[in-house]
Amino acid sequence: MVAALAGLSSAIGSEIATVVFYLAPISIAAYFVGRWQGRLVAVLSAVAWSVMEEALRPISTPIPVLLASAFNRAVLFLVVSELLSSLRDAFNHERQLARTDLLTGLPNSRAFSERAEFELLRARRYGRPLSLLYIDLDGFKTINDQFGHAAGDVVLQRTAAALHGSLRRTDVVARLGGDEFVILLPETGTESAAIVIGKVQEVLGRALQGVGSGTTASIGAVTADVAPTSVEILLDRGDKLTYASKGKGKNQVTHDTVTNWAA
Repeated sequence: MVAALAGLSSAIGSEIATVVFYLAPISIAAYFVGRWQGRLVAVLSAVAWSVMEEALRPISTPIPVLLASAFNRAVLFLVVSELLSSLRDAFNHERQLARTDLLTGLPNSRAFSERAEFELLRARRYGRPLSLLYIDLDGFKTINDQFGHAAGDVVLQRTAAALHGSLRRTDVVARLGGDEFVILLPETGTESAAIVIGKVQEVLGRALQGVGSGTTASIGAVTADVAPTSVEILLDRGDKLTYASKGKGKNQVTHDTVTNWAA
């Protein structure tokens, strides 16, 4: 693209037009590809512009003047490249923050819904099962009341770290809010989900041992042999199963397998 613009600028012969043309490949490289790629295209654009302009001059320009001119153009293009790269980085950072729970570092409910929607579509397309674990901490309000919110934050952070460190890279763990966490297990049927549930109970038991007044976790697990049509349906079933677990007492699990969501 830079080479084509160099040829075009030689035909136009307008410096103002030339600047505008060269900003296009620089902007594309800096914003959509990467910072170093933007810098490279900026330098190449300055060189191409200077070479083509010199080739069209009837009288040769002294080398120092030519180098100074090329340097000035390179600086101009590099400034544009850096500004666009910084803008892209700031946008990506804000986008990431909007999808991250700041206390635990886990994805938040928005990020979970986006990823879960993709997994549901994939599961329906290929006829694969998936499972969801809905986790609610037992006695969390008591910890906040007796030991303060700082102690409650420690419980949430330990829970998040334990869940994140115990799962596969393809699994999705997120904090929905308060003391509620959720885990999505793609390509996971009933038996495999039961194994994961046991592992989750084990790691949470170790992570929360001695914290507050004996915090445990109630889990509602749903395995979908046929994926539902929305993430909300899956979450609602997991939430109801969690309440069923709490009705049994602390540190309980209720696991259901669904083969027909219309039933």
